[in-house]
Amino acid sequence: MKRNAAAGLLCFAAIAAGSFPAAGTASPPPSGRAGTSAPREMSKFDRDQGRMMLGVIRNDLRDFYYDPTYHGIAFDQVFARAEDRIASAGTQAEIYAAIAETLLRLDDSHTYFVPPGWAGKIEFGWFTQMVGDDCYLQAVLPGSDAETQGLLKGDRVLGIDGATPTRESLSVMMYDQRLLAPRARTTLVVRSPGGEPREVVVRPRVTPQKRVSTNWDHAAMFREMEDQAWLDRHRFHFFGDDVAVWKMPQFDLTREEVGRIAGKLSKYPRLILDLRGNPGGAVETLEFMVGAFLGEKVPIGTIRSRRTIPAHVSRKSPERYDGELIVLVDSESASAAEIFSRQMQIAARGKVLGDRTSGRVMMSEYHDRKIGMGTTVYFGASITIADIIMTDGRSLEKSGVTPDEVILPTGEDLATGRDPVLSRAAAAFGVNIDPEKAGALFPFEWKR
Repeated sequence: MKRNAAAGLLCFAAIAAGSFPAAGTASPPPSGRAGTSAPREMSKFDRDQGRMMLGVIRNDLRDFYYDPTYHGIAFDQVFARAEDRIASAGTQAEIYAAIAETLLRLDDSHTYFVPPGWAGKIEFGWFTQMVGDDCYLQAVLPGSDAETQGLLKGDRVLGIDGATPTRESLSVMMYDQRLLAPRARTTLVVRSPGGEPREVVVRPRVTPQKRVSTNWDHAAMFREMEDQAWLDRHRFHFFGDDVAVWKMPQFDLTREEVGRIAGKLSKYPRLILDLRGNPGGAVETLEFMVGAFLGEKVPIGTIRSRRTIPAHVSRKSPERYDGELIVLVDSESASAAEIFSRQMQIAARGKVLGDRTSGRVMMSEYHDRKIGMGTTVYFGASITIADIIMTDGRSLEKSGVTPDEVILPTGEDLATGRDPVLSRAAAAFGVNIDPEKAGALFPFEWKR
């Protein structure tokens, strides 16, 4: 969860969408990455910039990270190793990887390095997700090289550049491939439903964006924000006057907005709250959401932190929703979405259906940073400031929420656009909608 939610959420949203805008540096991606320029020799200036970024990240981690023991890692040795790697790095990507490793060693879902952006917009054209313990293609962008090479929604992904994706590794693999050092090509081993494994080499679409300013490109940034706002809009569907479905993309609502939606839905005696793919969001939204479903001053969780942070307690919403509730989750439901789902289970307020959630549940802050005079380099880091211990005495980090009823789409379901999870939830409320029609209600969307 984010205390300054907007900045931190954009990173995970970009990873999911498979596209990253240029930001903060005029340097092209190095050879072997998603760019068109030839590699250049690393200069003393490049290495000095890397060391400066490393020093800033080190200070932020020392000042803000919630665990002063850093989970027992040898803090000074980790950063000394990163300095050695920067000294021998042959590309900017290797410099960024050296910095990123210092935070990845913590194995913390909300602590990660955000490097300077590459000078180009990169569209990968394919999106993966864990379903149970297997990885599947959830979407393939029409017109992309991924489509041209024959990748299909519903293909099971057996390998990505020689590594097997798992629940533990997939998010780090995508972070490396799509944010830290975007690839010029990716080799996938996939298997379509009923087919044999096949190897596919896929390339992203790169739109060069030459930098003429050392500042952020505000016009490009606002275009990205508009695209993201479209993807993050809250959607609804109603089955007559009895059952409402709320597709909630993230926890980004104000107190008034939570109340307005709760009031709108209160006329429907049954609600399906779809939190699949929801990466979490603001602490305040979580507290008002729990208030809208359980009332105010309900304990949510205590805080483990170096700071003095009050326990999470629900806050009063302008309107309540008191009808029956089913919550839908999947492996991409994270942070506040997980805490809300688990809170509904603990309070016996509603049933949770779907897949086990991601287990990425911490409280973090995003720190924008810049170095340099004349040529300015922008970068940053998300730093975990607290762990949340729920009222049952457990942290959801690494474990996630186990649904009351586990329902996993098959490869055939994904390939044909069927949604057995929403279909099952509707049936539990007396609505007969087959998985094909359920899947058409909230289809996967790419940027406009």
